[in-house]
Amino acid sequence: MLVLSRRVNEKIIVPSHGVTLVVLEIKGKKVRLGISAPADVRIARYELLLDHNAATDHRPNLFDSSMDLPPVTGV
Repeated sequence: MLVLSRRVNEKIIVPSHGVTLVVLEIKGKKVRLGISAPADVRIARYELLLDHNAATDHRPNLFDSSMDLPPVTGV
């Protein structure tokens, strides 16, 4: 696992996938991240994968593109 420290407005880039993460805000123990990625790159919160897979009695599969997730709104 790679562990990085970032400050507000600093970025982490995954160039091979065209993904950029930006630290938008830090309040106490909470960090707001902005994520930019191509439309074909799937982004999901880990706990949503856990909830979905618990309901279907499967282990989380971070690479399963067939899983239906609710649409992202308010972005």
